[in-house]
Amino acid sequence: MKICHVNTNDIFGGAARSAYRLHRELLKNEIDSSMFVQSKLSDDYTVKQRNTKYQKIMAKLRPHFDAMPKMVYRNKRSIPWSVNWLPNFNIKHLNLMQADILHLHWICAGFIPILALKDICAPIVWTLHDSWAFTGGCHIPHDCFHYHESCGKCPQLGSRYYLDLSNIIWKQKQYVYKKKDILIVTPSNWLAKCAKSSTLLSDKQIEVIPNGIDCNIYKPIDKKNARNILGINQNEKIILFGAINSINDSNKGFQFLHSALKMMYRIYDNKNIRIIIFGASSPEVKVDFYYPVQYIGHLHDDFSLALLYSAADVFVCPSKMESFSNTVAESLSCGLPSIAFNISGTVELIEHLQNGYLAKAYEPIDLANGIMWILEDERRWQFLSKNARNKMLNNYDISIIAKKHIDLYQKIINKK
Repeated sequence: MKICHVNTNDIFGGAARSAYRLHRELLKNEIDSSMFVQSKLSDDYTVKQRNTKYQKIMAKLRPHFDAMPKMVYRNKRSIPWSVNWLPNFNIKHLNLMQADILHLHWICAGFIPILALKDICAPIVWTLHDSWAFTGGCHIPHDCFHYHESCGKCPQLGSRYYLDLSNIIWKQKQYVYKKKDILIVTPSNWLAKCAKSSTLLSDKQIEVIPNGIDCNIYKPIDKKNARNILGINQNEKIILFGAINSINDSNKGFQFLHSALKMMYRIYDNKNIRIIIFGASSPEVKVDFYYPVQYIGHLHDDFSLALLYSAADVFVCPSKMESFSNTVAESLSCGLPSIAFNISGTVELIEHLQNGYLAKAYEPIDLANGIMWILEDERRWQFLSKNARNKMLNNYDISIIAKKHIDLYQKIINKK
């Protein structure tokens, strides 16, 4: 069994980390697994990229060239939106690898053009980490449901016309999906339901397999030791918030957390609280958090993240939409109770009042109540922490998730 995973890079971002963990676990199971990326960020010899000097330069330029068609839309929103139109020779390279199964993950930023999927020789498994595969270009549709029928007059592009860029991309996907049999995997039942409700993927086989967590790395570390290593005050309650571009990405819900902290400061007497933010550096324009704040910036290794989760008292994920949320899964695996809104894929990770708190959607006051509910009672915290760790061990450990993928691969190969 020869599997090739395809992702834009190998370690930066939730999709990349999930794909890379799966790839490494398959190797442990003696599966012939490799990974093909546009930008290689690790020194792992099992991760491949096209290596000429010209190809490496193009890998850096492709995301910028790929975004050029969007430039005609002056009123577009500043949120992730991908075209994936640039012709390249990556499909030819993938076919030469002669894999039994090509497992796609996140393929945007000019990596794999959508029209080229029809030319892939091997059976395709595609794990969706957001909604891009079944929309006209957006990664997170929010309150737009055009994808239920067909995309056009895209609100994220600020388009006034039905025959716009989103409609062109939607029709390209429709054409390719009719030509090519693709098995879809989603990390949550919520995303599977969204995909099934779309015109593009309604007739495709959709399997739900969560992202895996290496519970041997993401595990509870003694809080005092973790804080000593990171230089964090032992006597403060630590509220942790973070994701890639955590401050500027409106989907990550920083605005809700900020409002919740303001309410907390006014309502609750406990002021011995510190906010720690990772995935972002201190902004040029300072934000008043009402409590002391510390910016950690980007953490690129698993051990540093596990230390940070173990040093905190609560992790807050106030995102508008999450297909799965790797940060919530990682925090729970480290025994850190977590809070999110009662929406999208996160509800499958957090069990309300059992390993965390699910606040009413987009209501900062309930977010504040949930934070304080976790922080104010040590016995309750211990109960939530134990449940959080056990849920990850029993359901989301990468060894369990890898076996589910191996079973799926075998069924596909047996049908050939």
